Amino acid sequence: MSKYLSFYGGERAIAIIKEHGLSQDIVKVVAGAAGGPKWLILGAMDRFLFSEWFTKRAYKLSDKSSSESTVGKKSDKKTPAPLFLLGSSAGAWRFAAVSHNSPSKALEKFAEAYINQWYSIKPDLAEIDIECQKVLNSFIDDNSVNEVLSHPYCRLNFFSVRSRGFAENNNPLILASYIAAAAAANLIDRKNMRHFFTRTLFYHPSEKSPFYDMDNVRDKNHFPMLKVSLTPKNFKKALTSSGSIPLVMPGVTGIDQAPQGVYRDGGTIDYHLDIPFLGNSYNYDNKDKIVLFPHYTDRIIPGWLDKKVSWRKPNRDNFKNVLLITPNKAFTDMLPGGKIPERQDFTVLKGKNRERIQRWKIALKYSEILGDELCSFVYSGKAEEIIQPVEKIIC
Repeated sequence: MSKYLSFYGGERAIAIIKEHGLSQDIVKVVAGAAGGPKWLILGAMDRFLFSEWFTKRAYKLSDKSSSESTVGKKSDKKTPAPLFLLGSSAGAWRFAAVSHNSPSKALEKFAEAYINQWYSIKPDLAEIDIECQKVLNSFIDDNSVNEVLSHPYCRLNFFSVRSRGFAENNNPLILASYIAAAAAANLIDRKNMRHFFTRTLFYHPSEKSPFYDMDNVRDKNHFPMLKVSLTPKNFKKALTSSGSIPLVMPGVTGIDQAPQGVYRDGGTIDYHLDIPFLGNSYNYDNKDKIVLFPHYTDRIIPGWLDKKVSWRKPNRDNFKNVLLITPNKAFTDMLPGGKIPERQDFTVLKGKNRERIQRWKIALKYSEILGDELCSFVYSGKAEEIIQPVEKIIC
């Protein structure tokens, strides 16, 4: 048994792990939720997964004509099986870091800059934007963008939203009123969010993910979706938009290849990624594949405005192939204040940057406990014995 981690699996994920064991090769998608500084407790798990475990993924053979052949013969070229990463907001930034050639180094730079954000007593949008750009620039430059887009197997995808109507306005009174209207509409039905924001998928250009056509999957919360290919020219603006929290950061405009508009935090619609991760299994040969979801809580909150809508549950079908990994109460009780880092820390500890920074450093250090336990779990050969049904927490 794991002391500080809990493991929850959908019925299909549990069956696959029982039949094939838990290996790198059954994982097709890795999911990363929004949630601001909550991601810090996942830091060591990310480092283990992407610096060690996933590097041992099997290769697939692709039969391609050799460009160097002069006799017209075909040659078998080994290429790593793609691993599709999907995140919103902080999840997107995490996955941009792990898609570097040296994920541990990129994660270290990201965490250090993120923790050391420094604000005045009453920061405005411009001050917050400057600090966030410092964080992004700490681990993303032109060279690393090329690394991410040419990674041998990581395929980065992430969500933003394109604002509609008055959501395009950065005036705090106008935007706050519009967000309040969106919240009221969301209470009635989550799919009403489509009238305020348009889900936008920024996708890796090399190959389509299983969820690329999920806007064609008609479920109870169907959302139309814009799709924009990532390029060196639009990468940083697109990634910035995925974390541009309404009323906290300015919206992002002028994203190359994206329709004109104001783009904001992907967590607005996709806070904890309640989506059909594997799409149509018949089209994508996902019969024996799972989705790995390292998460900071055992609750799945579909959208940002659902955080206080306790009765809203995720679509059970979306989690049939998911293995959810979360810290338990014993772990969070060890952290400063008995809770994981959260965005409200900026308000609660206003003017106390050093105290906040110290708390977050402790949380990141304690994340090593979770990294060690995850390592033990995946190499135990007994993973299926401690995975609980995901229905315990999503139904």
